[in-house]
Amino acid sequence: MEIVTEDDPPEVIETIDQGHFYGEMSLVYTRPHKVSVRAVTHVDMLVLSKEDLDSVLVHYGEIEIHVREVAESLYPASLKNQLN
Repeated sequence: MEIVTEDDPPEVIETIDQGHFYGEMSLVYTRPHKVSVRAVTHVDMLVLSKEDLDSVLVHYGEIEIHVREVAESLYPASLKNQLN
């Protein structure tokens, strides 16, 4: 999958493959995306809503800390700027 800008034409910011995930910054920080994802091959996707994630994290505070640390560490500064 490609993470792309909303520009016309879209600019590819990053390419992600099997086992990777997208959207955790929006889940963790409740921010709308300013980028999109497009499939370049067949993709099976799983969706986790913010409400579902929050209901799990209420019971597992140490996991919430880890999720935030991972979200902050995964993306280059250029992508973080797109999400702000």
